[in-house]
Amino acid sequence: MSGLDAAAKVLADSRKPMSTKEIVAKAFKQNLWRSEGATPEATIYAAIIREISAKGGEARFKKAERGRFAAAGKGA
Repeated sequence: MSGLDAAAKVLADSRKPMSTKEIVAKAFKQNLWRSEGATPEATIYAAIIREISAKGGEARFKKAERGRFAAAGKGA
């Protein structure tokens, strides 16, 4: 599973907006995704922002508040 797909699953299962640090920790704990990179939180943050920008209303994510994201249709 890609990091972005893992983030989408974590947020879809969550009842509240999460920071990318929380998203990555939960994805790692659930063995949904692994990264050897030094900054997986930054990688996921950038990927989520790119998807929101590219897909607009069709994105799986929405920005809930500064530094926090929710699954589209949930939270905030």
